[in-house]
Amino acid sequence: MPDPRSGISALRERNEVCQVSNDKIDMVKCMALKLRTTCFWDVDFRKLDREKDKFFIISRVLEYGTMEDVVNLLSEYDSAEIAQVVRRSRIISRATANFWGLILNIPRSEIIRCLEPADNHKR
Repeated sequence: MPDPRSGISALRERNEVCQVSNDKIDMVKCMALKLRTTCFWDVDFRKLDREKDKFFIISRVLEYGTMEDVVNLLSEYDSAEIAQVVRRSRIISRATANFWGLILNIPRSEIIRCLEPADNHKR
């Protein structure tokens, strides 16, 4: 009669192999976007769509990314798309918006969303 513990052990081994495979698949997806997942700690990065979620992705990378992340972002999206996010985002901070406004030559008067005071009580 086979030892039931060996079956459990085999199952654990298979699960570990599957986990490693899933991690590698996730890594390939991240490499396709060329972005590190550290900017997306609170969401499932695998479910982000390059086009549908570009506003969120760009905002997060501008706010929390490293210079390498920004360089990779520029290879994924053109500067006009990034400038549009800087103009409209409420996700990025004032400092980030001002910095990227200077880098992208966006007049301060056009960076309105993140500079507006957050007044949620008047809605």
